[in-house]
Amino acid sequence: MALIRCSRGFSGPSAMGKSGRAHSTQPHPSRRLHGKQPPGTGIVRVAQQRRQTELQAAIRSGRVPKARRAYALFTQHWAKGVRPGTLGMKAVAARWRNLPEVDKRHWHEKAATERQKQLEAAASLGVRIRGGNRGQALGGMTPAVPIADDRKSVACPTPVQFGAFQVEGGVPIGQGSYGKVARARHMISLQIVVLKIGYEAGGEDIRKELEIYNVLREQCLALGPFLQLLGGSCNPPCPWMALPLVESGSLRSHIVGKSAINIEAVAMQLGWGLWHLHSCGILHLDVKPGNLLWKPAQERLVIIDFGCAERFNPELGYVTKLSNPACEEVVTAPYRAPELWLDKPSPIAPRLLRPATDAWSYGCVLYEVIVGVYLFDSVSTRRPWCIWHRGERPQTQQVAAIQGNVPHQWWPVIWHMCHPTADERPHFRADVSRLLANLRSCGARPRPAQSRTREPAFAGA
Repeated sequence: MALIRCSRGFSGPSAMGKSGRAHSTQPHPSRRLHGKQPPGTGIVRVAQQRRQTELQAAIRSGRVPKARRAYALFTQHWAKGVRPGTLGMKAVAARWRNLPEVDKRHWHEKAATERQKQLEAAASLGVRIRGGNRGQALGGMTPAVPIADDRKSVACPTPVQFGAFQVEGGVPIGQGSYGKVARARHMISLQIVVLKIGYEAGGEDIRKELEIYNVLREQCLALGPFLQLLGGSCNPPCPWMALPLVESGSLRSHIVGKSAINIEAVAMQLGWGLWHLHSCGILHLDVKPGNLLWKPAQERLVIIDFGCAERFNPELGYVTKLSNPACEEVVTAPYRAPELWLDKPSPIAPRLLRPATDAWSYGCVLYEVIVGVYLFDSVSTRRPWCIWHRGERPQTQQVAAIQGNVPHQWWPVIWHMCHPTADERPHFRADVSRLLANLRSCGARPRPAQSRTREPAFAGA
């Protein structure tokens, strides 16, 4: 009988094997014959590669932080200056293998924190990550994202009652490296609130926020754009704090949705809020639209999330001691001042953190509210800006596009707030309206390429 060549070898109505049974002419669904794949596999792979390319581009531009594994964090910490492939690296690897599981937990938690920050940053940019969450932020809070580490095993069980607040539902509305965010109700007044619940082994951010809210309540909470602390505790089993629920969402959500925003109100209220914080000796260090709530009906701005805040010495004008001495990054990348960008990973010098750090973020936020996009989405735009601002090179097309997008009455504010030199940035004073008025009137024009003289910057009101 004539046999027909097929993918298995021979096929036909009576193609027989050695056992005498006829081979099926239909390919097995679990086999890949001659490099062929099931229908749709190529499309899925192309989509995965596209997402991976978007993620890598976002990481290179600094908009999304890196996420390292626990072993990589350990080796980078202990193998500084050691050449790869040498005996020194082998000794570090042996040290990791012999490290007790209790000591490895610290590195796993740090890796999980980096992964969570990467997921949150990617979600805010619309970049999908395999295993990430595609949900949007609710009221400035990040939606729940699974944490792939063993912190849940050491985390305290979430009670259903915290003080006078009863948790509604069993699923948190948000989750991050600091803990969980849940919706709750006051058992007497029936007021709906947001509960931030910290992990038993990692609630330092919530403890820091409680201290800052207590300082603001004692000194200037009624005068600044802040939420009122309704309750909180640092006692076991886990730290928690209760804040009013803002249904309107964050300023970032209104920018993405292209809603009408009162620029004057945002500039004034954010300036007042930063002045109140600085007058209390507090640096926010994470000023961005995602940490600002916007109430369009009242045109009111609210500053939230003090997990990265630090206390500074008003006499010296900078931070003298970090709450986390091993901290390598502060401020989200698109809003980070140029003096905080380090050539290689290393702990941040405390004296670099000063009120000028928040001033740079203020200018970036104001530009984003006006234009609707990042002022500096990568080093390719931040570096030409700094070089041109100092008068070292002529204006580039990127800088010209930045200037062309901003109305002339707001351009001097952006110019002075985003000065490359920290000492040249304006200081927030009591009269923020006079500060903005003086900045607008002082003007800011491009400098000629041959001019190397410094243009006097406004030092404050």
